[in-house]
Amino acid sequence: AMSETEDAVLRQSLPPQDTVEYRLYRASGEECSRESLTELAVECTHLARGITAGHIWHYEHFRVAAWAEEGSHPPHLFGTTCFHDNVEDEWLIVYLLFAVSERHEQLVISVSDSDGDFLLIESAHHLPKWLKPETSQNRVFIHKGKLHIIPKPRTPAEVTLLPVATPTINQAIRLVQGEAPTEASDAIQEAIRRRISCFPACLKSSLHRTHCYLPCPAAHVMSHDPQLVAAAVHALCERDPADMKVCRRMECFSPSRHSSVTAEITFTRYLYAQLLHQRFSPPRNTGFRLPPAGSHQHRACDLGMKLACGLEILVSRA
Repeated sequence: AMSETEDAVLRQSLPPQDTVEYRLYRASGEECSRESLTELAVECTHLARGITAGHIWHYEHFRVAAWAEEGSHPPHLFGTTCFHDNVEDEWLIVYLLFAVSERHEQLVISVSDSDGDFLLIESAHHLPKWLKPETSQNRVFIHKGKLHIIPKPRTPAEVTLLPVATPTINQAIRLVQGEAPTEASDAIQEAIRRRISCFPACLKSSLHRTHCYLPCPAAHVMSHDPQLVAAAVHALCERDPADMKVCRRMECFSPSRHSSVTAEITFTRYLYAQLLHQRFSPPRNTGFRLPPAGSHQHRACDLGMKLACGLEILVSRA
């Protein structure tokens, strides 16, 4: 079991709740200038965008940027994505990292969240007994489309090759790239593969299209950037008194100053349910008029009013 000190140190180095963090390291000895890393970041982003085209990210999307040398980390690509309360986006990130590792075979990739090496939790039934949160640091990586776990030495002969203590990142990169047999067992690979096998096919089935009646400028903005639906839903659902003042003024998306239209808006099922069940009355004197609750237009008007108010809050924060 971990001591309190070890646990505190481990917690400090972990990403915040609901956030997945990923680091993409190049092969030892490969060029790691900022220019070459930035070029690689563009390629990885392009690949991820191709796979997730049309997907509505729940909170934040996949993104990587060149990261200079930092402590024990050599220069690498670094990214974080807050998935809020939609864990499927976290597993989509894992799927993307496996895809990136197949396309760019020189990369050694680590991924973690507030639970640490969460890929181990998914394959917990198949792990060697020594592998626990406190012993997995710098030992679990994605490389060439497979999960790699740097083993501990089991014989005196292996002590010269495999680290007993936590390996450094540079050591780990060299071991994963061929200095030692690090590919995880078939049972572990299968457990991870099973968890991400729904991607990318399931991305389409997670979407929900519905009609919303909203002011023309809001409809125009939404058609220009469909991903804004997530930010608008979160802005409305997490509103505070200052945001409510913004909604009462309604400077950009007022139905009194602009005509309204019915537009088809794409949500994820999760975001749609969130907005639909959000209790929110139209601010007075803004021009929003909701038809009676039983009428067939009520839902489109209610959703459109909420989206327009969410967008208004977003503009005020910009």
